[in-house]
Amino acid sequence: MPDRMFAISITLSLLLTGCSSTGDDSGPGDVVDSVPPKLSAGAPSGQLSAGTSQISMSLTSDEQASCRHGVQSGVSYADLPEVFSNTGGTSHSTTISGLVDDQQYTFYVRCEDSSGNANVSDYMIRFTTAAPSADTTPPSRSNGAPTGVLLSGTQSAELSLSTNENATCRYGTTPGTAFSQLPDQFNGTGGLSHVTTVGGLSNGQQYAYYIRCEDFSANTNSNDYEIRFSVSQPSTGTSVSDNFDGNGSLLNYTTNNASALPNVARVNGRYRAELTDNSNNKTLHYHNDQGRLDAKVVSFPFEYIARNIGIGTIADSQSPPPASGSPYIFAGIQVHVLDLDSRNSAHFVVGHRGSTYFTAEGKNTVNGSSSVNDDGPNILPEGRADLRVVGQADRTLKWYWQRPNPNPGVQADSWNAYRGTGNFPGNQASFGSDVYVGLITYAYNEAGIPFVGTADSVELVGE
Repeated sequence: MPDRMFAISITLSLLLTGCSSTGDDSGPGDVVDSVPPKLSAGAPSGQLSAGTSQISMSLTSDEQASCRHGVQSGVSYADLPEVFSNTGGTSHSTTISGLVDDQQYTFYVRCEDSSGNANVSDYMIRFTTAAPSADTTPPSRSNGAPTGVLLSGTQSAELSLSTNENATCRYGTTPGTAFSQLPDQFNGTGGLSHVTTVGGLSNGQQYAYYIRCEDFSANTNSNDYEIRFSVSQPSTGTSVSDNFDGNGSLLNYTTNNASALPNVARVNGRYRAELTDNSNNKTLHYHNDQGRLDAKVVSFPFEYIARNIGIGTIADSQSPPPASGSPYIFAGIQVHVLDLDSRNSAHFVVGHRGSTYFTAEGKNTVNGSSSVNDDGPNILPEGRADLRVVGQADRTLKWYWQRPNPNPGVQADSWNAYRGTGNFPGNQASFGSDVYVGLITYAYNEAGIPFVGTADSVELVGE
């Protein structure tokens, strides 16, 4: 009887204390974590724009976890090849690169929490990249070369241009020719830069090549891109270019009407024309009036530049006369037919034109009738400029100006076409194959006198 009572007492004690007869000492409130992380908010999804090459792939978990990914489905967490670069919390991200257009991408993700519970099924992140839109635009063309006047004796030249996309370019000498009908293909083409060599060039000739290109989507130019240049005539013996070195009379110039402006010389390495008397408008170049011209013969085509040419005071040729009193005082360059008694010329001068101060004036004179205008006030505040005339193979003239370049040959020129076109008003004189090109200084009436015309140098480009 006592033994039976002892057994009952032990059983009751175990029931009251909640102890297990197995010896497990866990309390009744303890829970063991056996659930893997729940994954959500995977990104990106849907279709990404064409041209996307890299994305940030991300997702979230409902507890702290470490996440891995791969491109094969059904791979265990431990065997997935890539670990997210930012992971360990509840937000996970990594960079995916090397994407290309018009593709579908699928990544399989599994994560493991801090209790070692790993996902046993894949979380999928899937997206696509869009196909590029169809290219329907032909290549744009730029940076054509050469231009202007090439040296006499040039027998071949390298044609070159650029396109904004990979393309094949062809050329010919007949405008309006379709790409497929152009006779010659550039030797170096297919990329962004295109070059080829043309030969058979001759002195005194102008050349024009018409270019069309086709991109790799078969879009061809429907209009011409022109590269135009000329080859100068050889020098006739006397150099046209002149730095006015030293002091003394001008050297090797033909002078017309010297008595109108007698004080013209080289002074301290500059052209200097002192205008102190304009009685009867004897220095004027307008209609039938022809003042002094100091010039040399050049042949079409040509390019002639006068540097730092314009007006100054008697005391200092590099200080402009004051902008007051509405004077008409100028210095610049003139192109004249070989018959100096003929009233057929064109000139480009710098100075004050009445109340239009510090301007450039352009004038055509045909059979004693002049057409004249200017390029507006205050464009040349020094009262001086670099002036440029291009005599083209068809014997027409183009005119350009810029503020004086202080270091020509080192600092690039920046030419402005006269009035935006390079053309003077009215009709141009009919010039022969050879013309006089040189310097003039003149005034109209007496306002603004005395003054000087000045220039640092003249250059026949390519001489």
